Amino acid sequence: MQQAYEVSVATHVSATNLNIDASVYPNPTTDFLILNVSEIEENYTYQVTDINGKQLNTGPINNTQTNLDFSSYVIGTYFIKLAGQANSNIKTFQVIKNK
Repeated sequence: MQQAYEVSVATHVSATNLNIDASVYPNPTTDFLILNVSEIEENYTYQVTDINGKQLNTGPINNTQTNLDFSSYVIGTYFIKLAGQANSNIKTFQVIKNK
């Protein structure tokens, strides 16, 4: 049986005057998720939250490719927020965790 799902960028805030190419894959994921950003700035961070807004993980983005471990998360929907200076939201991705 196949389940339908929708993958989309949940939020994109352009008021920060930042035009950063970013993506996450594979989505849906089972164990690891890769966060790709086109350029690195000193203060970029990511934050993983569940569907209820509870923060599960956070960390700096030090490379154009960051591996996120989803293996301990239960099946469900999560959000990955990419933030810049002063915690300004750059992009938010909706991610589905399977198995």
